[in-house]
Amino acid sequence: MPKSSLVGRIVHSKEFERFAVIVILLNAALTGVALSGNTPTIDLVQEFILAFFVLEIFMRMSASSSAREYISDPWNWFDVIVVGVSYLPEAWFDGAEISVVRTLRVLRIFRVLREVEELRIITGVLLKSIK
Repeated sequence: MPKSSLVGRIVHSKEFERFAVIVILLNAALTGVALSGNTPTIDLVQEFILAFFVLEIFMRMSASSSAREYISDPWNWFDVIVVGVSYLPEAWFDGAEISVVRTLRVLRIFRVLREVEELRIITGVLLKSIK
């Protein structure tokens, strides 16, 4: 779909970006709280947050002009990988591996970099300066 579509206008709006940042920060806070003691309420809210992340991925896909455009953006790859890892059941892993999976789930906080233009610029400059 062209970016002028309704989904494209929503995904590229400042309001949607702000909402996504709020959801990301809420998820990071709940992930931190869950490490010290999880509750069914926290689990439920995190499931809704994860559903939002999946919806956001599909919305961004449909707002792209082509599949090539969508997959050419490294942030889209990052989103898909981090959200995908969140669906891996912890029962599949032993003690050390569970820590890695939980750490990968916390990486969602870095999605804020995608939403906040100033942070994207700073990150880009830092990465270029490493070379």
